[in-house]
Order: sequence, then C-alpha cells, then structure tokens
Amino acid sequence: MFDPAGKYQEPQPVFFPTKVNYKEPLKMTVLHPEFTAALLVLTGLFFLIMSSYKNCPQGRVLVVFYKTNQVNKTPLKWLHKGGTFVWPLIQDFTYLKLTPMNFYEEIAAARSLENIPVNISSHFVIRISTDNRLLGNAAHCLLNKSLDTIKKKTSNIINEQIHFTVATLTMDEIYSKNNFQKKIRSNVESALNRIGLHVTDLSIISVSDDGNYQSAVKSPYNNDFSKFYEEKPFFSEP
Repeated sequence: MFDPAGKYQEPQPVFFPTKVNYKEPLKMTVLHPEFTAALLVLTGLFFLIMSSYKNCPQGRVLVVFYKTNQVNKTPLKWLHKGGTFVWPLIQDFTYLKLTPMNFYEEIAAARSLENIPVNISSHFVIRISTDNRLLGNAAHCLLNKSLDTIKKKTSNIINEQIHFTVATLTMDEIYSKNNFQKKIRSNVESALNRIGLHVTDLSIISVSDDGNYQSAVKSPYNNDFSKFYEEKPFFSEP
C-alpha cells in the first residue's frame, strides 16, 4: 500500500470480534448484605417521612394532637396554611372548617337603659378566625364539638351580648344605627374571640319598641326582610 507521496506502508491488521460463548453464565455484582439492609431502611424512612407530612387544604385549619386521648383531644399545634409533620403512632390530626356560618337572630323584649322593651332582628356571619392567637382558642374550644353544638353555643353568645348591649344604652343611642351596630359588633366580637370565632359581617335588620318611642323618631332601620335576604344570600355549608 502506498501513501500519496509514493512511499510504501504496511497494511493495518483488521480485528474481528471474538465469538461470544452464550453458554457461559454472566457474572453479576452481588451487594453486601449489610449495605442492602441499610438501603432498605433508608428507603423505608424516606417514605415514612414523606407520608407523615400533611398539607393544610384551603378553607381548613389543620390541628395536630397526641393520640394518648382520643376522646378529649388536646391540640399540640395548628395552622391554616402550609403543612407540618404528623408523626405516626404518637400523633394524629383533624381539620376545622373556615366556612362562614349564618345567624338570623330575633331578640324580643330586650330591656333598654330606660327599661323600655326593644325588639331586634339581626344577621351575623361568623367564622373561625385565622389570627394565630384566636386559632389556638378555636383549636382548644371547638376541636371536640359538632357543628350543631358550635352553632348553638355561638347563637347563645350573640343573644347574651345583644341583651347586655341594649341594657347599657338609651333609646336615642339604640336608634342611632351606626353607633348601636358598632357597640353590638364590639361586644359580640369580644365574647366570640374567647372560643376562636370572628364576626365577618353584621347587619341590624329591624328595631322596634313597646314604648311607642319609635313613632316619635325617624327609624334608620328599613325593616325590609325580603330585600335583605336578596342582598345577603345564605352561605352554603360544604
């Protein structure tokens, strides 16, 4: 064989692949038993940790508690966004709903400061507060309660606070709508905060009295229930 310059070159040998003996068994690398056991343990721990992480869905409060007492659950921690680890065997979790609750309260013959009976119709929208301090109150006070029990307790608090507020005000102050509504909201809010609840909306629909005081003043309350119900639709429960 000659190169382009005309010099002779030895031909390069051609190598062919050797014949594979398919009868000869393939050699496989066997892991050391201790290494295999450690790998299995680490894999198990990884899946255990991943399954122990719980996310808090939107519109819920995640409450973690110890499994020692399933009847009277004592909250350990709570959050309304993000997630946390719930360790199996020693901890469990549940959710509280942030769904608003509607209350239409009819108060009859609540005595004013002048001892005049006052009739009040009102609408409240109540929900669990997302303030961290109040969330703790809700976790401790509402965790073991049914929705009916929570609603009944809330309604009782609203009624008590309306009676209390009316008893501290004169008829002039009661028929001052903005002032009266502000005082009602402040007192109801303060009482509900103790169990972790918050007033998101309040409307005094109607106010009347049995002392003919209303006929002497121009009432700021429209007393139109049908219009109110159209403007304030009921919040459906999930």
